[in-house]
Amino acid sequence: MTQARTAALPRLEPGGSTYRERVWAPLWMWVFTLGMAISMLLAFGAATSPTIGVATGVATGALMGYGLLSMSTTVTICHGELCTGRAHIPVGLLSRPVVLDPQQTAVIRGPGIRVDAFHAMHGWVSTAIRCDVLDLADPTPYWVVSTRRPAQLAAALRAAQTQALLETTDSDVPAGDGS
Repeated sequence: MTQARTAALPRLEPGGSTYRERVWAPLWMWVFTLGMAISMLLAFGAATSPTIGVATGVATGALMGYGLLSMSTTVTICHGELCTGRAHIPVGLLSRPVVLDPQQTAVIRGPGIRVDAFHAMHGWVSTAIRCDVLDLADPTPYWVVSTRRPAQLAAALRAAQTQALLETTDSDVPAGDGS
């Protein structure tokens, strides 16, 4: 069980990441969380006691804040893999990325969704990239990843794919005998 968990986590080493983005919840959700905490503080403080009001407000803010933190994901390209959250796939198994504008992202998130595809999407991020999975043994047809910087993610993914292709080509060339 330990090996399976470790294998599912992205392998990040210092300097090994060519792209990194933390996809946070938007500011309005944090403001809403603060408003809910203050509302709970005032409501319970007025109905019971200030101590219970403060405790309820702090607990509400902490729980909602934890929820927002746990909904954020990290998208990285490191060591030849595209990683989002705990999911990862070698870049060599992906087609060239397609940058999705807000309209295309809305379609792929809604009426155009395929349940057998991998979606690392957030409703508060209006852009994404899409890559078809080239591995015929993989039942997942494509990956869609939400990003606030789709052009940069696509460029980093193309660069990683080129590097992976060069490394594969270099390993296929037989070494000379030095004569």
